[in-house]
Amino acid sequence: MLTWAPVVLEAGLLGGKHDGSPMRYLMDEASRDEGQSPPMKRLGAVFVERLTRQWVVLDPEGKFWILPAGDDPWRNRLPFHPTEDTGLDPVPGHYKHVLGLPF
Repeated sequence: MLTWAPVVLEAGLLGGKHDGSPMRYLMDEASRDEGQSPPMKRLGAVFVERLTRQWVVLDPEGKFWILPAGDDPWRNRLPFHPTEDTGLDPVPGHYKHVLGLPF
């Protein structure tokens, strides 16, 4: 993660004085990772399991969940462990809101 630290130009540092103009910002060298892209934000995904026709959710942390039918399915979710034989069909992203997902 990149962080930014303000640099205040002091009289002794560059032979001038700080005149109240906007501060410059330099990348904090301690947090800089040369040659690496910033991490991508991971999004969740919604699927339907082919055999059971149940909702399956992949959360932003990479965990799968089955959502039971009924009120507030995310709160009542159960862990799901797909196998090689699991058939997951992706569904459009707007179902995240229909199912009340927090991401």
